[in-house]
Amino acid sequence: MTSWVPGPRPALRVWTGRRWVYAEVQARHDYPAPDGRAVYLVLMPVRDDAHSVRAYRWPQPVLRVAHGPREPSEQPSHIDSATA
Repeated sequence: MTSWVPGPRPALRVWTGRRWVYAEVQARHDYPAPDGRAVYLVLMPVRDDAHSVRAYRWPQPVLRVAHGPREPSEQPSHIDSATA
C-alpha cells in the first residue's frame, strides 16, 4: 500500500451522479497478479466543513485523474526554512 500525508498528494475527480468532485488521494492499494487491480482511498467532501473517506477500484468510468503528486515547492509551507 502506498499512502500520502497531507500536502503534495495526488487527486482524482469522482463523478457523483450530478457533477465531478475533486478528491485527494490518501492511499493506493495494489493487489498482486493475476488480479492486478488497484483501490484508491480518497477524501470526498460531503459539506464545506466535512469529508468522508471512500474506496474506489481503478479503473472505472466514474474516476478521472485530477493531478499526480505535486512538488513540495508547489504547496504552501508552514515551516520557516531558515529555522528548520
